[in-house]
Amino acid sequence: MLAARVSQILNMSDVARDIGISVPTAKKWISVLEASYIVFLLPPYYNNLGKRIVKSPKIYFFDTGLVSYLTGIRNAELFERGPLYGPLFENYIVSEINKKELHARTGADLYYYRTSNGVEVDLIVDRKPERHLIEIKTSQTYRHEYARSVLQLRSGNEQAFVLYKGKPVESTPDLKVINYKSYLEVK
Repeated sequence: MLAARVSQILNMSDVARDIGISVPTAKKWISVLEASYIVFLLPPYYNNLGKRIVKSPKIYFFDTGLVSYLTGIRNAELFERGPLYGPLFENYIVSEINKKELHARTGADLYYYRTSNGVEVDLIVDRKPERHLIEIKTSQTYRHEYARSVLQLRSGNEQAFVLYKGKPVESTPDLKVINYKSYLEVK
Protein backbone atom coordinates (compact mmCIF):
# COMPACT_ATOMS: atom_id res chain seq x y z
CA MET A 1 0.00 0.00 0.00
CA LEU A 2 2.74 2.47 0.89
CA ALA A 3 4.81 1.66 -2.21
CA ALA A 4 1.84 2.57 -4.40
CA ARG A 5 1.63 5.92 -2.57
CA VAL A 6 5.32 6.81 -2.88
CA SER A 7 6.06 10.57 -3.08
CA GLN A 8 2.49 11.40 -2.08
CA ILE A 9 0.97 12.97 1.00
CA LEU A 10 0.38 10.22 3.52
CA ASN A 11 -3.19 9.98 4.71
CA MET A 12 -3.10 7.59 7.67
CA SER A 13 -6.89 7.18 7.68
CA ASP A 14 -6.89 6.04 4.04
CA VAL A 15 -4.02 3.62 4.61
CA ALA A 16 -5.64 2.17 7.72
CA ARG A 17 -9.01 1.81 5.98
CA ASP A 18 -7.51 0.18 2.87
CA ILE A 19 -5.60 -2.38 4.96
CA GLY A 20 -8.40 -2.89 7.47
CA ILE A 21 -6.56 -1.75 10.60
CA SER A 22 -6.88 1.14 13.02
CA VAL A 23 -5.07 4.44 12.50
CA PRO A 24 -2.93 3.95 15.65
CA THR A 25 -1.86 0.52 14.34
CA ALA A 26 -0.98 2.01 10.94
CA LYS A 27 1.13 4.67 12.68
CA LYS A 28 2.94 2.00 14.71
CA TRP A 29 3.66 -0.09 11.62
CA ILE A 30 4.98 2.94 9.74
CA SER A 31 7.18 3.88 12.70
CA VAL A 32 8.71 0.37 12.53
CA LEU A 33 9.40 0.90 8.81
CA GLU A 34 11.01 4.26 9.64
CA ALA A 35 13.16 2.75 12.42
CA SER A 36 14.26 0.04 9.97
CA TYR A 37 15.29 2.67 7.38
CA ILE A 38 12.83 1.35 4.84
CA VAL A 39 10.74 4.53 4.63
CA PHE A 40 11.04 8.11 5.75
CA LEU A 41 8.44 10.83 6.13
CA LEU A 42 9.00 14.28 4.67
CA PRO A 43 7.15 16.90 6.73
CA PRO A 44 5.51 19.95 5.16
CA TYR A 45 7.25 23.30 5.54
CA TYR A 46 5.50 25.99 7.56
CA ASN A 47 6.99 28.91 9.43
CA ASN A 48 4.66 27.94 12.28
CA LEU A 49 6.18 24.84 13.96
CA GLY A 50 2.78 23.80 15.30
CA LYS A 51 1.40 23.49 11.78
CA ARG A 52 4.35 21.32 10.73
CA ILE A 53 3.47 18.82 13.42
CA VAL A 54 -0.24 18.66 12.56
CA LYS A 55 -0.09 18.56 8.76
CA SER A 56 0.44 15.31 6.82
CA PRO A 57 3.91 14.26 5.64
CA LYS A 58 4.83 12.71 2.30
CA ILE A 59 6.05 9.11 2.21
CA TYR A 60 9.36 8.08 0.62
CA PHE A 61 11.36 4.85 0.49
CA PHE A 62 15.13 4.72 0.94
CA ASP A 63 15.31 2.02 -1.76
CA THR A 64 13.48 2.63 -5.05
CA GLY A 65 14.22 -0.97 -6.07
CA LEU A 66 12.01 -2.13 -3.22
CA VAL A 67 9.21 0.16 -4.41
CA SER A 68 9.58 -1.22 -7.93
CA TYR A 69 9.43 -4.79 -6.67
CA LEU A 70 6.42 -4.18 -4.43
CA THR A 71 4.48 -2.46 -7.25
CA GLY A 72 5.31 -5.05 -9.90
CA ILE A 73 7.72 -2.96 -11.98
CA ARG A 74 10.04 -5.60 -13.43
CA ASN A 75 11.76 -3.81 -16.32
CA ALA A 76 12.64 -0.38 -17.69
CA GLU A 77 9.65 -0.28 -20.04
CA LEU A 78 7.17 -0.84 -17.20
CA PHE A 79 8.98 1.84 -15.22
CA GLU A 80 9.12 4.48 -17.96
CA ARG A 81 5.55 3.93 -19.18
CA GLY A 82 3.91 3.28 -15.84
CA PRO A 83 1.96 5.56 -13.54
CA LEU A 84 4.77 5.60 -10.96
CA TYR A 85 7.43 6.99 -13.32
CA GLY A 86 7.25 10.54 -11.92
CA PRO A 87 6.72 9.55 -8.27
CA LEU A 88 9.55 6.99 -8.37
CA PHE A 89 11.93 9.49 -9.96
CA GLU A 90 11.01 12.06 -7.30
CA ASN A 91 11.47 9.41 -4.60
CA TYR A 92 14.93 8.59 -5.96
CA ILE A 93 16.07 12.23 -5.97
CA VAL A 94 14.64 13.03 -2.52
CA SER A 95 16.06 9.86 -0.96
CA GLU A 96 19.51 10.44 -2.46
CA ILE A 97 19.56 14.05 -1.21
CA ASN A 98 18.39 12.83 2.20
CA LYS A 99 21.21 10.25 2.30
CA LYS A 100 23.75 12.83 1.11
CA GLU A 101 22.74 15.31 3.85
CA LEU A 102 22.75 12.59 6.53
CA HIS A 103 26.18 11.28 5.56
CA ALA A 104 27.69 14.76 5.28
CA ARG A 105 26.22 15.61 8.71
CA THR A 106 25.05 19.00 7.53
CA GLY A 107 22.22 19.08 10.05
CA ALA A 108 19.85 20.00 7.23
CA ASP A 109 16.13 19.55 7.62
CA LEU A 110 14.14 18.42 4.59
CA TYR A 111 10.57 19.49 3.82
CA TYR A 112 8.06 19.79 1.03
CA TYR A 113 5.82 22.80 0.48
CA ARG A 114 2.24 22.93 -0.77
CA THR A 115 -0.44 25.58 -0.51
CA SER A 116 -4.20 25.19 -0.95
CA ASN A 117 -4.02 27.23 -4.16
CA GLY A 118 -1.57 24.91 -5.93
CA VAL A 119 1.89 26.32 -5.21
CA GLU A 120 4.10 23.29 -4.64
CA VAL A 121 7.82 22.77 -4.14
CA ASP A 122 8.99 19.15 -4.18
CA LEU A 123 11.84 19.59 -1.71
CA ILE A 124 13.26 22.24 0.61
CA VAL A 125 16.75 21.55 1.98
CA ASP A 126 17.06 23.83 5.01
CA ARG A 127 20.69 24.10 6.15
CA LYS A 128 20.07 27.18 8.31
CA PRO A 129 20.51 29.92 7.17
CA GLU A 130 20.88 28.60 3.60
CA ARG A 131 17.92 26.94 1.88
CA HIS A 132 17.62 25.15 -1.45
CA LEU A 133 14.17 25.07 -3.05
CA ILE A 134 14.02 22.15 -5.48
CA GLU A 135 11.57 21.22 -8.22
CA ILE A 136 12.03 17.71 -9.69
CA LYS A 137 10.99 16.80 -13.24
CA THR A 138 11.39 13.61 -15.30
CA SER A 139 11.54 15.57 -18.55
CA GLN A 140 14.65 15.92 -20.70
CA THR A 141 13.36 19.23 -22.04
CA TYR A 142 13.22 22.30 -19.79
CA ARG A 143 10.11 24.49 -19.72
CA HIS A 144 9.95 27.83 -17.89
CA GLU A 145 6.81 26.82 -15.97
CA TYR A 146 8.89 24.19 -14.12
CA ALA A 147 10.50 27.00 -12.13
CA ARG A 148 7.33 28.96 -11.34
CA SER A 149 6.76 27.59 -7.81
CA VAL A 150 10.38 27.67 -6.63
CA LEU A 151 10.79 31.24 -7.87
CA GLN A 152 7.47 32.28 -6.31
CA LEU A 153 8.48 30.89 -2.91
CA ARG A 154 12.14 31.96 -3.08
CA SER A 155 13.27 34.91 -0.97
CA GLY A 156 16.50 36.46 0.26
CA ASN A 157 19.58 34.31 -0.15
CA GLU A 158 17.71 31.12 -0.98
CA GLN A 159 18.70 29.20 -4.09
CA ALA A 160 16.06 27.77 -6.43
CA PHE A 161 16.77 24.65 -8.49
CA VAL A 162 15.02 22.67 -11.19
CA LEU A 163 16.50 19.17 -11.32
CA TYR A 164 15.62 17.24 -14.43
CA LYS A 165 17.04 14.69 -16.90
CA GLY A 166 18.15 17.20 -19.53
CA LYS A 167 21.23 19.30 -20.08
CA PRO A 168 21.99 22.35 -17.93
CA VAL A 169 20.21 25.50 -19.02
CA GLU A 170 21.67 28.98 -18.67
CA SER A 171 21.01 29.86 -15.06
CA THR A 172 20.49 33.10 -13.20
CA PRO A 173 21.59 34.03 -9.67
CA ASP A 174 18.05 33.13 -8.54
CA LEU A 175 17.65 29.85 -10.43
CA LYS A 176 19.83 26.92 -11.43
CA VAL A 177 18.42 24.50 -14.02
CA ILE A 178 20.65 21.43 -14.00
CA ASN A 179 20.72 17.72 -14.60
CA TYR A 180 19.79 15.94 -11.38
CA LYS A 181 23.11 14.02 -11.39
CA SER A 182 25.02 17.30 -11.09
CA TYR A 183 23.15 18.25 -7.92
CA LEU A 184 23.71 14.82 -6.39
CA GLU A 185 27.45 14.97 -7.13
CA VAL A 186 28.01 18.37 -5.48
CA LYS A 187 29.78 17.96 -2.18
